[in-house]
Amino acid sequence: MKNNNKIIEIGSGEDYSIDWDARFKFLKDIDIIINDYESVGKELKNNELVRILNELRKLESSVPSVQNFNSAFDLIEGCVWVDQEYYDPDMPTSSYWKKITTKESLIPSIVALINRAYDLFKELHEKDGIPQLIDELHKDIEYKKTQKEKELAQRTVKEFKSKVSELLSEIEKVFEQKTGLYHLHPYLINLDDGVVLVLTVHTSYRNTRSDLEKSVTSILATKHIVFEIEESSPSGSGHIPHWAGNKRFREMGWEQNKSVLSHPDEDVLKVANQLRDKHVTTILERSTSTKTGFTL
Repeated sequence: MKNNNKIIEIGSGEDYSIDWDARFKFLKDIDIIINDYESVGKELKNNELVRILNELRKLESSVPSVQNFNSAFDLIEGCVWVDQEYYDPDMPTSSYWKKITTKESLIPSIVALINRAYDLFKELHEKDGIPQLIDELHKDIEYKKTQKEKELAQRTVKEFKSKVSELLSEIEKVFEQKTGLYHLHPYLINLDDGVVLVLTVHTSYRNTRSDLEKSVTSILATKHIVFEIEESSPSGSGHIPHWAGNKRFREMGWEQNKSVLSHPDEDVLKVANQLRDKHVTTILERSTSTKTGFTL
């Protein structure tokens, strides 16, 4: 003979996040309905809530009054047992682990109570037009999100254009000097022959061109002679990790001559190496003159 007084676990979880047995799934749906009212700034009308709870009390006498009703679980609290254990009481993230059980014989009546409660709350939910208000709320949130994304995109484009203009302005100021060799960001500019060399990528440390460099280089190429140069680490050198990034400048950029420059045209490559060597020599001479106190 089956023992209908057997105790059955119907749900468990932390604090108010309970995983319910599938038969009790409408408990979460009722809570969603209650939360929907709060989301749209509405309240469950007291007289309607009294009506629903009075009707449910015909099925189960322990259904609470309005004053003691806050969530769907309150509807079945009088029919179940809650065992809870306090975790990490000395920690900020402490919580209660709960296990909810009931007599097996009570499950059909509890399920019937929950199902009826869901029907009543859903009916009121629809009558009050809450689904439409929720839909409007979601549309409003999505609209604001889209507007914010557009504003961010516009601001990003504006900031990028500003950076392009700023760098071009700096380069044009260099060209006002008429003669000499100048290093500006990825550009090495030789005013004596009007040639601009640009380091586009470093195969080990910067293997993609920046959008800023590409845009500025494209504009420069319409006014000046521009040669795009790639560089790579010298043979046998070890990889310098990201956290030691400053050391990478010992083998990349225009202020050293350890890295290997590359260009499909041998004549252009020769010019690039010569101009880089000249620039590095100038840097060393300036450094020496500063240390000795002499001016070259």
